[in-house]
Amino acid sequence: MKTYSVDTWTEVKDSLKSIEQDRLDIASEFELSLRPPSFLYRGQSNSDWDLATTLERVVRRPVLITEYYRHVLITRPQVEAFSDTRWELMDLKEYTEWAESRSDLEWAEYPGYEYMIYLRHHGFPSPLLDWTRSPYVAAYFAYTNIPNNAENVAIYCYSETIGVGKSWSASEPLITVKGPYARSHKRHFLQQCAYTVCSKLGDHGLEYTSHEEVFALENKTQNVLWKIIAPRSTAQDALRDLDSMNVNALSLMGSEDALIQTLGIREYLLKDA
Repeated sequence: MKTYSVDTWTEVKDSLKSIEQDRLDIASEFELSLRPPSFLYRGQSNSDWDLATTLERVVRRPVLITEYYRHVLITRPQVEAFSDTRWELMDLKEYTEWAESRSDLEWAEYPGYEYMIYLRHHGFPSPLLDWTRSPYVAAYFAYTNIPNNAENVAIYCYSETIGVGKSWSASEPLITVKGPYARSHKRHFLQQCAYTVCSKLGDHGLEYTSHEEVFALENKTQNVLWKIIAPRSTAQDALRDLDSMNVNALSLMGSEDALIQTLGIREYLLKDA
């Protein structure tokens, strides 16, 4: 992972351009001609935090995908009753048969994906690590709700490949990108979301595991990661610029609470004293 440490919001934006050039330089080094996938971006309001899913933070161990799906199924009756929305899901027996036929999640139909997105956006522990296709949406999430003990924020830029096919073995952890086209929560579309899952074939079947295992391999042509670190003092400049682009809580959440949050930021943070 290449890290850019910057001092101003302008340097954050300059670093985003430099990262695009970095990827072109790597492709040239390996004489790769295939068009790489679009960058994915993620903002975190503490640069010291790992890239961890909400499921990892709760469970802190690899979780069989069948074990997780069982918990997903348990939620469905209550969610459907409360939201008046029906979700078509495989039963556990069918899902288990599907899972036992797989050694990885690459290129696979991902049963329950749309419902998992819905649960993720409502705070249910999830193996989906959420990203956005917009660096400015990522920056907004980096600069909001910064913990008191955080000195710096971070914006991550992820490229699944540089311009060559992916390679891996079944026993190795694999990051799989799951795309944006899914019927789910409206925030999925407002935030230009995409998701990654990290899985590997364990002793008892396919399991969700840590993204950090893959990033630690430092592969130059796949799962390439950049990190921009900026001091929390750049938040006012960043949020003012982002608000002028209509990147704010209201545009990204679309709720009454988000409207009030946006107004509060404008009144107390973005106005000059």
